[in-house]
Amino acid sequence: MAREALFGQKSARGRLEINDDIALFRIVSEIRKPELDVIMRSLPAPRSEQTRLDRLEEVERAPDSVRKAARKQANDARHYPKQELHAVADRLRLKAPSAELTSQDMADIEGLIQGDSPKAQLLGHLTDGLRRLGVKVEDNLVNKPVL
Repeated sequence: MAREALFGQKSARGRLEINDDIALFRIVSEIRKPELDVIMRSLPAPRSEQTRLDRLEEVERAPDSVRKAARKQANDARHYPKQELHAVADRLRLKAPSAELTSQDMADIEGLIQGDSPKAQLLGHLTDGLRRLGVKVEDNLVNKPVL
């Protein structure tokens, strides 16, 4: 993938594996929602009333099934050209229960999604540098942190 991005050379190995970490993170978060709800209840009360109400609403929300969560993520997940969304959802649904995402993995991925982790900042600097060199880089590799 790096050779293709940097030099335009295609891989000779057929279909490339698709990285589903971000989509799986969101699905696994739904699967682990009951565990997270216990943690949310034990956290100190937020200072803002709106934040408290939002947190309470999220805790009381029933978690999505794996199938429903996979369908929600299918639109945003990476896929091969002309691949049907139901095939993407099926792939995610089958991968999610066996996804061996530890709590540290979940925290790392969340940091990338939020754009505030050191890894996300490093990726942002690297993509900016590659763009300055004239290398076309896919947009939104990581989110920029909101300051």
